[in-house]
Amino acid sequence: GQGPQGNPRLLWWLLVPFILLTIFNWGLGFFTDWIWYDSLDLSSVFTTRITASVGLFLAGGLVFWLFLAANVLIARRLEPRGLDNTPVSQIASAIGVRLTPAILIFGAVVAFFMGSGLGSSWEDLLLYLNQAPFNLADPIFGKDVSFYLFTLPVWQIARNWLMTTLVLTLLASAAVSGIGWRGWNASAAVRAHLSGLGALILLLIAWQYRLDAFQLVYSARGAVFGAGYTDVHAQLPAYNLLVIVTLITAILLLVNVFLRQTWRAIVVVLVAWVAISTLAGNVYPGLVQRFQVDPNEFTREQPYIQNNIEFTRVAFGLDDIQEENYNAEGELTVDGLLSESDTVRNIRLWDYRPLLQTYNQVQALRQQYQFTDIDIDRYVLNGERRQLMLAARELIPEQLEQPAQTWVNRKLVYTHGYGVAASPVAEITPDGLPTFVLKDLPVQGSLPITRPQIYFGERTNEYVVVRTKTPEFDYPRGEGGNVFTTFEGDTGINLGGYFTRLAFALRFGDVNVLISSELTNESQLLWRRNIRERVAEVAPFLAYDSDPYIVVGGDGHLYWFLDAYTVSRRFPYSEPSQVGTDYLRPGFNYIRNPVKVVVDAYTGEMNFYVIEPEEPILAAYTRIFPALFRPFAEMPPDLQQHIRYPNDLFSIQANIFRTYQMTNPKDFYNREDVWAWPQEIFD
Repeated sequence: GQGPQGNPRLLWWLLVPFILLTIFNWGLGFFTDWIWYDSLDLSSVFTTRITASVGLFLAGGLVFWLFLAANVLIARRLEPRGLDNTPVSQIASAIGVRLTPAILIFGAVVAFFMGSGLGSSWEDLLLYLNQAPFNLADPIFGKDVSFYLFTLPVWQIARNWLMTTLVLTLLASAAVSGIGWRGWNASAAVRAHLSGLGALILLLIAWQYRLDAFQLVYSARGAVFGAGYTDVHAQLPAYNLLVIVTLITAILLLVNVFLRQTWRAIVVVLVAWVAISTLAGNVYPGLVQRFQVDPNEFTREQPYIQNNIEFTRVAFGLDDIQEENYNAEGELTVDGLLSESDTVRNIRLWDYRPLLQTYNQVQALRQQYQFTDIDIDRYVLNGERRQLMLAARELIPEQLEQPAQTWVNRKLVYTHGYGVAASPVAEITPDGLPTFVLKDLPVQGSLPITRPQIYFGERTNEYVVVRTKTPEFDYPRGEGGNVFTTFEGDTGINLGGYFTRLAFALRFGDVNVLISSELTNESQLLWRRNIRERVAEVAPFLAYDSDPYIVVGGDGHLYWFLDAYTVSRRFPYSEPSQVGTDYLRPGFNYIRNPVKVVVDAYTGEMNFYVIEPEEPILAAYTRIFPALFRPFAEMPPDLQQHIRYPNDLFSIQANIFRTYQMTNPKDFYNREDVWAWPQEIFD
């Protein structure tokens, strides 16, 4: 029954190169990523993620393989000749391997993917282990919201993994027992073995019904998102019934293990279970919805509409809005305007869209420079608080002349942008241009800038190497010629070691990193210079606003501010957002802005400042990654003055509030007072 006694070398010749290549690619990525994190003093963030992921991968793969192997060996013992004269035995004979080892090796390959799938759930597991309460219970099950965001996802992952394991094991055991190859007859012992596995699968199905019951808080069947009348009065009782019916079915299958009945008894039990599941789980709730709810929808759904209103407002941070009547009557007079001169001086006259074109025409100054976005911020000029529109002058190497598109120029010479341009929002020159308070190269103006170089920005998408034998272009002289500089930071990856150079040459597919004689033992690699990519690599569990903005710090450095969000699609009863952003897909139903990220445009140093430490999702992440986050009090006071309300969050909340400013269920159901967006008029 063991098949041919062939030489397994052919199988190893097929597997070993694949295994070695997989290990090499993983090791290369691990090594280069670890060096990058270590250069930023964030190695603990990386090791936490890797340890959790690899631990789950190994545990999941090993448990799956041991369970599969044990059942396959049992099946082989119960039916030693089950695979004789089948395609499986013929393939094993052709490649010269024993049948049982070949099956176990194939099981190890499947175990690799099972482990990988479980390893990718490391974040859900760590959130579950470090969860914080919301102190808000859902109205149906009385569970804290944290149960739905942190616990239920892990239960679902565990159930899915166990179900896949059992189904694959059942199929493998049936195949090894010969079922399906030569008909469906099987010995009593084989039927008992497969019935036991089937009973375990039914136990998991019963568990799934219970999980489905909890997930009714996400139902879209009723008048609003969340459990409605049909869900609570029909679907939930149906799930409870199905749990009992499925458990009884599992018990009957287990009884069959001892009674060792024929397949007919097993089929009858399973057909009865499917029939009851269909009637109770689908037909009955559909009848209740059609004949009890639809003709009397508001009466039936009123309390559930109220649940949806309350939980949606909480989830989007709209539950603490104070409404006040504002008397808009009155006359606009000259004296009134003069008395509010500070306000008048900061009334925005410039539209950012044509202003961006003007900045690029007047202040780009060289073809390789470009302003990407206009930001609006507050600064003190000559003792007065003024609103300024400003933009960072970034270097775009693709805009160099084609003959200058060399590796040395793109990677060693043109390494950074330079400075910002800024103008008040309400001032215009007689020529119709903005009145610049920061301009030119080198930067001149009312705000002192001591570090105008921009190595990290919105358009810095390529790696560069600094501290080489080749001087870095800094800015052009007005009278001709150029000024050169050398990077003085210490946040890059040191390329002094041959092995490090080799690793990154392989990572980038760029042999010049390895062979260039311009690099020295002091050279540093600046990698992941795009600020969005940079922060998302370190903290991918946060979502980020689509509008980073540049800030001139009190120390003369330039800083990028990014608003970071905690987001979920699992908040019970909360209506999913129908609008998203450039970096946030629609469908989320919870959002907060508990973190302000500050990136030094020169060094690339990142600081994640927590402004809302009690936010439950962030509280969990701060326990997982304590070295990543810093208290808001540690942000320099001069930078705190530039905190603003996030653009994307305001747009998302405004869109939700258009409907959810109605708190009366009847008004909400009738959509009597849905607000509309104002229309901007363009000439």
